[in-house]
Amino acid sequence: MGLIGVAVDLGVFYFLHNQLNLTLTLSAMLSTEVAIINNFLWNDVWTFGYVSQEQQSISQRLQRFFKFNLICFFGLILNSLIVNWVF
Repeated sequence: MGLIGVAVDLGVFYFLHNQLNLTLTLSAMLSTEVAIINNFLWNDVWTFGYVSQEQQSISQRLQRFFKFNLICFFGLILNSLIVNWVF
């Protein structure tokens, strides 16, 4: 899942920054968030599919998503800082 997340992040970043002409920071933050959502969905279906299908309501799934997103938020901040530092 990690490699797919990297590909999604870079692809969306390229599209946002080069095609839509968004700023570097905004492009980095949005592309990282799209990759986080992508990773959650794939993990939810592939890795934890047995839990998702058997006993999880939509509110429990959203709660897991918000927790996952909160944890990944620190990576988003770090990614944005690195992108701005490098460029």
